[in-house]
Amino acid sequence: MKKMGILVGVIVLIMAMMASVTFADGTYYTYDDLNATQISSCLYDVSYSISYIRGIANDGTPYWSVTDRYSEIKLVLIVYDEDINNTTEFESLAIGASFTMSPSPSIYQINRWNRNKRYGKAYLDEDNDPVLEFNLDLKGGVTKKTVVEWIEKSIRITRNFAEYIGFR
Repeated sequence: MKKMGILVGVIVLIMAMMASVTFADGTYYTYDDLNATQISSCLYDVSYSISYIRGIANDGTPYWSVTDRYSEIKLVLIVYDEDINNTTEFESLAIGASFTMSPSPSIYQINRWNRNKRYGKAYLDEDNDPVLEFNLDLKGGVTKKTVVEWIEKSIRITRNFAEYIGFR
């Protein structure tokens, strides 16, 4: 009887493990890092109307130029890895937008945004242009759905930021 209980427990455990990874599109599979194809797949699944072009930086690292068709704001999605020689599997992502405008918002206005908003980091770059960026650490695991939601939230908040600083 004890063996039967152990067998049932093992079967339940195996079924639970299989249930979390059975979706063919990877929606519920947990990733600790992503490659360029997986990142492009996440961008493809974004529900907003966007266009994106993949590029390669001088160091061989891929990046994506993303245009939000609704607001016409251009964002850049870049990848990071602790191993600087790794150009295929990435442990973290960043997406952000820089706004060239005159006059630039004040540092007070940027600081107020950072104080009152939960997601994203705003700052003025070397040219005094406002920048908004979002980071996502993949270590410990994320699902494809998490990455897609993060991209969508980044776009939505970037739209709000552009309005807040008076862009266009």
